[in-house]
Amino acid sequence: MTFAEREAHRPNPKMAAPAVACAPGRKTASRAKKWSSGFGVVMWAACCLSPASAQEPWSSPSEPAKAVARQEKQSMRTEAEKRAASEAFQAELKANQAIYDSFRYTDAQREQVIELIAKAMKVIRGEASFDSLTQRMPVIYVGKGQQPNPSTLHLLNAKFLNEWTSIYVNTIPRRDGKPGFEPAHFQIEFKPEIDMQRERLENLLELKVVHGWRSEGGNLQYEFPQLHGRRPFNGGVFHYSPLKQPQDDFEIEVVFTFLNGPDKNPYKATQLSDIAISRNYLTPEQIKQRDDKKLGHLPRCRRSAAPALMTRANGSDQCI
Repeated sequence: MTFAEREAHRPNPKMAAPAVACAPGRKTASRAKKWSSGFGVVMWAACCLSPASAQEPWSSPSEPAKAVARQEKQSMRTEAEKRAASEAFQAELKANQAIYDSFRYTDAQREQVIELIAKAMKVIRGEASFDSLTQRMPVIYVGKGQQPNPSTLHLLNAKFLNEWTSIYVNTIPRRDGKPGFEPAHFQIEFKPEIDMQRERLENLLELKVVHGWRSEGGNLQYEFPQLHGRRPFNGGVFHYSPLKQPQDDFEIEVVFTFLNGPDKNPYKATQLSDIAISRNYLTPEQIKQRDDKKLGHLPRCRRSAAPALMTRANGSDQCI
């Protein structure tokens, strides 16, 4: 057979491609059987081994290059969009930081803080209800608390100050078994710090200010060690006990955190960063030791956890 005759019997790809069937159990056209070599084998493999690609129309040799170009162009657009989004975010962050840095508390806000702290002390002492705090600052979030553990966190609305400050109360279930909870920890995290005289807070909450009361010396706690990768703490943490502890199975602890001024002296610092008022629950042995220390040899009786003096009336001891 001459070359011309062989070429005349060679299948035309454009005409033969539809004859190749890949469906299970379906026989191919008789002409496809003759593709024992050359173009027929390639077409059979392309169709039956990759059905999805077999549906694609034939393209010119320049099509793959165009597809690569389109992908590169799309990739370039994506990177440009990422850069633009990053630059916009940095600009917004810088603008928000400027707003934060320029924020100043008003005198009215400082007085509101003083009023709030005084009310919180009564709540933690058990002398006022939790609702007395939420009347002006409703709870906006309830979640898991950290101190004491376990406890429930009640985040209060602090919008009367700004959008950065956090005010919350951690509660525990009532220990008498009744429904409800009791407040165990109150805290304000000022952001930014608020200008507040420490002496005013000490007088407001009637706190002990005795040099050497703590082993570290006075009310000032030791300075925190510097943590890796973070700025050294530039301030003072002051611990207090009220002059009059509640007669219950807990004691109150108050903590102030101040940031130092230019002279690095924590005793002169006026920028209040954090204030916390907490209950310290006592063990039965601690309660006994406290009662013995306060009441000495006097006879006592107990209602719930609170000690009371005894009086002699009609020949018998009675609680008062």
